[in-house]
Formats: sequence, C-alpha cells, structure tokens
Amino acid sequence: MSEGIVAVVQAPNPSEAPSDEAIIKLFTTGDLIDLDPKQKAQYLAALCGKLGLNPLSKPFDILYVKDQSGKQKAILYANRTASDQLRKIHNIRTEVVYDGPLKIGELVREDVYRVDIDITFGERTERHVGCVSIGGLQGEALANAIMKCHTKALRRATLSIVGLGLPDESEVDTIPGVITQPAPRVLQPPVDTDYTVPSMPRVDVSTQTNPNIQFPRPLPAAKPPVK
Repeated sequence: MSEGIVAVVQAPNPSEAPSDEAIIKLFTTGDLIDLDPKQKAQYLAALCGKLGLNPLSKPFDILYVKDQSGKQKAILYANRTASDQLRKIHNIRTEVVYDGPLKIGELVREDVYRVDIDITFGERTERHVGCVSIGGLQGEALANAIMKCHTKALRRATLSIVGLGLPDESEVDTIPGVITQPAPRVLQPPVDTDYTVPSMPRVDVSTQTNPNIQFPRPLPAAKPPVK
C-alpha cells in the first residue's frame, strides 16, 4: 500500500476513513473527488512528508475537470512551490541548451517557441522540451509567452526526473473547462514519532586535566599607556 494514503486509511476514527471505492479510485486514477476536505488534508500531509516538501507552503493545488462521461474529477497538481522545493532538496542542476523557434527537420516554425533543458539528478541527465504558441504576439504578451515556455520546460523536467507523475500549473490553462482550487490547508506537518532529537553532550569544565586552563578565560591585562 502506498505510504501516501496510509494516513488517510488508518484514520483514528474508523468512520472518518474513506471507502474502499474511494481508495481504489485514488490508486488507479489519482481522483480525490470522493475524499472529504479533512481526508484530502491528511493525504496531502502524508504526500508532503514522503517527498520532503513543506506542507505549510501549499505545494499542491486541486484541478477539477470532467471526464468523457461528464463526471467531475479532482486531480492533484504540483505548483511552482513544489518544483522549486524539489530542485533544492535534491540538488537538481538545470541548463538551457536551446531556446528559439521550433525546428522540425528543415522546417522552422516562427509561430512556436521551444526551450530544451538538460536536468541532472545525481548521475542521471535527461532532456526535456517546452513549447508555446507565439503567433501574432508582440511586446509584453510575447515576453510572457517566452517566460512561460522556460517555466514549462523547467517544471515538467523537475517533476519527471524525481518520478512525480503529476501535472504542473503551467499546463493547467491548456485544459478546456478546467477549474482550479487551492488544496485544503494542512494545519500541522506529519511528525515521525519514533524520532527523538539527540541531546548535546554536557561539558563539565571542573574535570579538565590541565589546571592551567581557566574557565572562563580571564581577559588579557591592559597594556600601559605609551609615553
């Protein structure tokens, strides 16, 4: 069983635990629609604990979409905070190796901007691509589209190389009919109760073997004034 759902399944009050159908749906489709706000918060706390993210910084949001049958689904997606923290936690290095118009063989598409990023995690390096349409854009709109392309490539590369198969917020606005909502606030991060903070060793200065060392050390004598 995934550690990310343990906190929800093993609720202190059995009546607060989600149904088996809700758990199966979460495992197979990532759909949180059948979890109540408290269960969503428990799931997010457990997921943040597993990934080493700060749950109080709200690294995830919820995406509401409709499937082919018209039923609403609630899908978790990673926002900028999640990808930024993951790169810092894992010391992930990135390098832009290309940015410019999209090239397909000898064809150059000036209306599409492309960014290629090499991302390194440990000894593994992957290349990821981000593309956005810039046809007809000028000035600030064009600048924003180019920045969005860099962001899209960087965040997708981050989530992919750490194995977190979630959409990121740069892709959300490309989904038709999407409704976004902040994830339930996690009031307290998960705590490992088996861990105890080690105490610092106490130094007893009275047992020092060198009697010439005094604690605290006296201040040096003042020098006589120069005549």
